[in-house]
Amino acid sequence: MDLPIPEEEGALWSGLEVRCRNAVRKAEKSGVHVVEARTLEEWLEPYYELSCGVYRRQDKEPPFKREY
Repeated sequence: MDLPIPEEEGALWSGLEVRCRNAVRKAEKSGVHVVEARTLEEWLEPYYELSCGVYRRQDKEPPFKREY
């Protein structure tokens, strides 16, 4: 699927819902930094740890092992 993305920042910003814009502003104020992973190894470990945390908070075991 191709999704046309406007190059102008104002057009991108105005296309967001109010709640989304507010969440972006809050993240900026909180010092959140977005880093784009370029390889599987760069994102797999943080994703797996985050996933395990979600299951643990629900008192469940993650359904898959890291190797899967």
